[in-house]
Amino acid sequence: IDAQNNLYVANTLNSIIKKITPEGIISDIGTGIFFPRGLDADQNGVVYVTDSGNNAVKKIHPDGTTTT
Repeated sequence: IDAQNNLYVANTLNSIIKKITPEGIISDIGTGIFFPRGLDADQNGVVYVTDSGNNAVKKIHPDGTTTT
């Protein structure tokens, strides 16, 4: 959960990160993530994802861009 109370869920088998707002709006975030296993969000809205399929840690920025 980030500072704005958004919940993030790693859907490993579908290689998707879900963002769920306090209002219940669900969206997919991030690109190029393959078998995400865990995640964490910082106070600035950046989500860090362990990308097991790519053996990397991905950073999903608030604007939606994804970096390794």
